[in-house]
This record gives sequence, C-alpha cells and structure tokens, in this order.
Amino acid sequence: MPATGCRIRRTTNQLIANSTETAISFDVEDFDQGNMADLAAQPTRITIATAGIYLVGGWNAWATNTAGDRAIRVIKNGEAVADGIVQQDSPAPNGAGVEPTRALNTIFKFAAGDYIELVIVQSSGINLNSLTRPYGPAFWVILLEDT
Repeated sequence: MPATGCRIRRTTNQLIANSTETAISFDVEDFDQGNMADLAAQPTRITIATAGIYLVGGWNAWATNTAGDRAIRVIKNGEAVADGIVQQDSPAPNGAGVEPTRALNTIFKFAAGDYIELVIVQSSGINLNSLTRPYGPAFWVILLEDT
C-alpha cells in the first residue's frame, strides 16, 4: 500500500515579529503523496485528504539571540485546539552564538478537509529570523491508519 503523506519546507529566512504568532510560509514540497499541499495558494497549510490517525512533525531554527522564549506548535483549522495538539516552548539559550532550534512530533486524529499549520513565536524584544538550514524549517504528516 503506498504511503499517504506530505513534507514541505522553506528555503529562505522568514522574519518573525516579536511576540506575534506566525505560521511558517513554505515554498518547497519534498513529497506530497495525497495532494495535501498547494503552496501557490496556501503556503502555510497542509490539508488532510484522508480521515485518519497521522504522525505530525515540524522544526524551526532561530537567529541567535539570548533574550526571551521560543515556541513552536501545530494549529488545526486556524485555531488552537483544546489540547494544543502539541507545543514545544522553552527559553532562548544562554550562550551567545547559539542558534536555538525547536522541534515537535505527535500523533493526532484528523477528519478529511482539516488543515494544519506550523506556528512559531518568539519574545526576544526584537524581530528575529526563522533561519533556513538544510532541509528546513520543515513540516510533515504521514497517515498511520485511515478511519
């Protein structure tokens, strides 16, 4: 049985305003088995094609800055869900010259037509770049079981 899933990534830095939740805007599909991404029309979204249980993941790297916090989460249909689906939230590193990264993986049940976005936020006091690194930032889903 062929896998159903999608992995998208960004190939340029994206400026993220201080204390503003921002969906990453992606520009490359690494694969899209199931026609789940339309980056020309909706560059922040993966739309679930088949109802089921999915592995969901993503990651982001931040420009060096030692102030504030960094967070990453998945939102569904434009809003946070009761359990937040998943979020990683932690302070910036203490050491200068360290690029903080945030990653997440979870399993979640979706209906056909649900869409998800990878949202990031930072509170450094200034605008910071989400940095491009080999193969990311990236966002993916893989169907584990249809329902």
